[in-house]
Amino acid sequence: MGQSNKSKTNDTVEKTAAIYVRISLDQGYGEMALDRQEKECRQRAARDGVEVPADRVYSDLSISAADAKKNRPAYNRLIEDVKAGFINRVYVWDLDRLTRQPGQLDQWVKLAKAGLCHVVEAHGMDLDLSKSGGLLIARIRVAVAENESKHKGERQRAAMRQRAQLGIVPVGNRPTGYSHKGEVIEHEAEAVRAVFDAFLAGASLKSIARALSGEKEELTGDIPTLPRPSWTATVEWNERHPDREPHDLPAKQPWCSSAVLKMLRNPRYAGFATYIPTEVGKNGDKSAKWHNRRVRDPKTGEWVRGQWEAIVDDETWDRAQHILDDPARKIKVADPGVRISLGSGLYRCPVCHGRVHRQGRSYTCTGHANRVAAPVDEFVESVIVAVLSRPDFRELVCVSSSDQCVQTSNLEAEVTRLRGRIEHAEKDYVDDLIRADDLKRVRDAAEARIHEIEIEISQIKNTQASSPVFREVSPAEAYRSADLETRRAVIDLLCDVYITKTDRAETARRNGRRIPFDPTEAVRFEWKTAATPPAE
Repeated sequence: MGQSNKSKTNDTVEKTAAIYVRISLDQGYGEMALDRQEKECRQRAARDGVEVPADRVYSDLSISAADAKKNRPAYNRLIEDVKAGFINRVYVWDLDRLTRQPGQLDQWVKLAKAGLCHVVEAHGMDLDLSKSGGLLIARIRVAVAENESKHKGERQRAAMRQRAQLGIVPVGNRPTGYSHKGEVIEHEAEAVRAVFDAFLAGASLKSIARALSGEKEELTGDIPTLPRPSWTATVEWNERHPDREPHDLPAKQPWCSSAVLKMLRNPRYAGFATYIPTEVGKNGDKSAKWHNRRVRDPKTGEWVRGQWEAIVDDETWDRAQHILDDPARKIKVADPGVRISLGSGLYRCPVCHGRVHRQGRSYTCTGHANRVAAPVDEFVESVIVAVLSRPDFRELVCVSSSDQCVQTSNLEAEVTRLRGRIEHAEKDYVDDLIRADDLKRVRDAAEARIHEIEIEISQIKNTQASSPVFREVSPAEAYRSADLETRRAVIDLLCDVYITKTDRAETARRNGRRIPFDPTEAVRFEWKTAATPPAE
């Protein structure tokens, strides 16, 4: 029934022809190439007596079809519209504009065999993929296109190696401080020099990233504030192409330490020619690529100098590499199960109620909450100390030792009674007074209750055993001097700590304002006992 409804729906849709155009690399004339493809496709459609509406032109600019994982927005829309029954014929300048992947071709074969669509080349033939002849030709054409893509990649890599050996400015994204032509952009170059100076003076990558984002510290006060390279690249693209639809600007996010590391590692700043072989960094040490970026002259063995002005001198760059290569800088991984932060794996997320983890300077639950760890820990511990300092703390949290003994004795007596009941039932079964199912019912009920009681007894004993701090003359002082695991255990016994979302702080930071840490917004307690913070 569902299939017939679909058929009925598609029959009521006005089916039209479409044009798909694509160019792999935009070198400034991409729009003209796409216009040329569209014009020739329309001429072929006119010869077929087919009119293509203006809104049925699907265009992907500067997107390759050689990689099946590459996202082609217009291509994806075309596929969906064909499946929906809006389009029954697709004109392309050449089949390789549509696809260079055998797997993608199979998708069009299925559409053709379902009677949904035909593919027509502007200078070729009507490729009826539902028939063996058309399918054979298409498979050969796609195989040739796929092979050409691989050879094209090899040629491009060879060209890039040659450019590097000649010291010519690399193509692609420009590094901060240089234009695409290799000219120095002075205000950015000033920031690059300040980054190197601060790093050599002892500043961390994270503090440098914060300085570039506008948060200065003692060692990073001379670093200018700069937008992230991705934001700058988008702005510049829009300025270079005023006649095209502008790209959306990314959010003005702060710099990250990895971007600072990339800057410090880049040999281009010292005037060295660079090239990254494709195989470097794959399936291995990703840091290896930074050590292999410089190019040696095959005749002299010397490092090749680039045809651009250096922003930092050789000594500065070499000193930075020496510091970065120091084995002592490598992050030491703690033993599994050993916590190094007060709240990691202890504090909770307000959205999913799961445990947060420590990531850099912050406690994080991905997509839900993020708070800088240091002020949160300081506030949580101040509240716990205040609770432990209450004169009536033991009355609120701990039962007295005599009460505990009475409670435990009563529970143990009940266990003895239940075990006696099992023995009595087993004796009645042996004497043929009850049946096997009666014995099973009595035994299962008694053993289930015994299990519950044993858990209660364990909880009572563990409350005192896991909280030596509670038995001290001054629990607050004992807490302050306790190790990390003991302090975490005390917090876990007393309450659940929730870190809250950063909506207000995040908005203020993005707007360039700094606001003081507000514990009432950052942290929420759910107490497991009668203990509550003292009144202010």
